This record gives sequence, structure tokens and C-alpha cells, in this order.
Amino acid sequence: MKKRADLSSWEVEGEAVIYDPSSGMGYILNPTALRIWSLCDGRNTNADIANALAGDFPGQKDRIFDDVDEAVRQLAQLGLAEAA
Repeated sequence: MKKRADLSSWEVEGEAVIYDPSSGMGYILNPTALRIWSLCDGRNTNADIANALAGDFPGQKDRIFDDVDEAVRQLAQLGLAEAA
């Protein structure tokens, strides 16, 4: 997956506001979702993203993989990420 190139984003106190000009919708991402979205560059797999986050959540590696899969699915469903 990769984040859509036509989106505008602003970071505010560790969170992000993502604006989709095609729909006129805005979305707020918490710090973890922002990090996942930022790592959606078309090269990183979901496993790569989960491994990048693993150090932030010691002892939860198995859960991180499931959570990253769900987060990426939701980003795609919202139109914030697309197939690479």
C-alpha cells in the first residue's frame, strides 16, 4: 500500500490532519496511525511496518501484526492509501 499523493497533511501535537480534496473530507490520525500511514510508501509490506513499530510496543509483537493489518485496511477503506 502507499499513501495517496494528492492528500494534504498537517501534524499537530503528534497527531495528523489528513485532507482529501477529492471528497472534501478531513481525517485525524493518532500518533500510531500517523506512523503507519507514513510508512505506507509502496515498498513496505504490512510486516515491515509491524516490525518498525515492534520496538514501541515490547511484548506485543503478535498483536502488532494484526493491528497493522487492520489499520492499513482502514486507511485503504477511507481512501487514504491505495494499492502500490
